[in-house]
Amino acid sequence: MKYVDRILQRWRIAVAARVIPAKVSLLDIGCANANVLYRCVQPSVYVGIDPEAHGTVCMGDPCRIIKGRFPDDLPQVERFDVIAMLAVLEHIPPARQSAVADACWTHLIYID
Repeated sequence: MKYVDRILQRWRIAVAARVIPAKVSLLDIGCANANVLYRCVQPSVYVGIDPEAHGTVCMGDPCRIIKGRFPDDLPQVERFDVIAMLAVLEHIPPARQSAVADACWTHLIYID
């Protein structure tokens, strides 16, 4: 990742962290190494998924990192208070974007 990309990544995470309450269950799609968002939000449950996921400081309960693609590689139907997907949509082929949006609804806790 280039220097400018890291700056943009940290800016996006800072903006998102301001609106994500602490102690929520959080699914982070496209988490990369997950360190920054996990530390900023401090969720009660954190699941990050990324095809290029690598080592992170938040391994173990309540944090899991899955190397794979959403939703295909999420091993079970879990529900989350918040789903973050920062700078990810442009990497998903247009033909798959609808399926990803539908899967987000499946994994999101919502109140009728």
